[in-house]
Parts: sequence; structure tokens; C-alpha cells
Amino acid sequence: EAAGQAPPLEMLVDELPGYGKSGQYLPMVLAQVPGLKSEFAFAEVVDGALDMLDSRIAAVDSSLKDKKLRLQSKGKTGSLLYVRALAMEPIVPAERSAVAQELESGGVKAA
Repeated sequence: EAAGQAPPLEMLVDELPGYGKSGQYLPMVLAQVPGLKSEFAFAEVVDGALDMLDSRIAAVDSSLKDKKLRLQSKGKTGSLLYVRALAMEPIVPAERSAVAQELESGGVKAA
């Protein structure tokens, strides 16, 4: 955009799926902040791994496709977000959960 003016955030977010390789604004941002290039490369690798994991889980869970379609649809109150599958334990022990530890200690103290 004009000198000293940042592009609208929505436009930057819309360009994220291109990992800075395409679009009007992100390639310029990458030229100004070289460290972001490696971050976008890492994000692209992670997205690929999540896509592969998601397709493997979809092969086992036949309801995943319906869930994805339902969560990606837009309604009058907004849209829901489909998050690709992440492999993790079904139950996390309380001693490994920061939220559980915070609740147990009485919460965060005001500074």
C-alpha cells in the first residue's frame, strides 16, 4: 500500500494459505522480514503432515467427512472451524495440564 500504511489484516490472513509465495502483500512482508521465510516453510511442512494425518483418520472414521462439511459451512451466526485431526492422548493427566494446575493453586494472582 502507500508508504507507511499497513494492509488490512483480513487481506494478510487471506494470503496465508500461499505461505508468502503468492499474493499482493505477504511477498513484500517476506522481503522486509527474512526470518519469516523459514517460518512459512515450516508451516507448509506442518500443514502437509496434518493433511496426511487427517486423510488417514478419515479412512478409519467414516463420519469425519460429514463433520468437516458441517463445520466448514457458514450459517447466519457465522462459521464454525474444522480443525484437522491431531494425534494425542485421549486424557491428559492433571499434573501435565497448566489449566488444572492453575485451578488447583487458586488461579493467577493479579500483579
